[in-house]
Amino acid sequence: LGDVPSSLASKVRVMQGLELVTLTPAVRLERGVKSNQGALVYRVAAEIAQQTGLQAGDVIYGIDQRAVSRAEDVAPLFTAAQPRQGARVWIERGGRNYILAVPLK
Repeated sequence: LGDVPSSLASKVRVMQGLELVTLTPAVRLERGVKSNQGALVYRVAAEIAQQTGLQAGDVIYGIDQRAVSRAEDVAPLFTAAQPRQGARVWIERGGRNYILAVPLK
């Protein structure tokens, strides 16, 4: 990835196989993201992608109707979600917004 903003940004591991970076103006410009704040999915293992529906390049901007301002916000919001119900995750992907139902164990 070279010296581009997302490769230089501090990575936050949310769970095994999922790394996020905080969405900054430089990362927004690099990735062509519309969201003003959130957490960019930098790396996601195939197993986690299959379980959650998340893809590298997605921007998580909300979890269970709570705003995500930075990468560090995601882990506590996943922890606060009810395991049996999972979490509803608001994402931007390819300029469009989606809601994912993410199962939690």
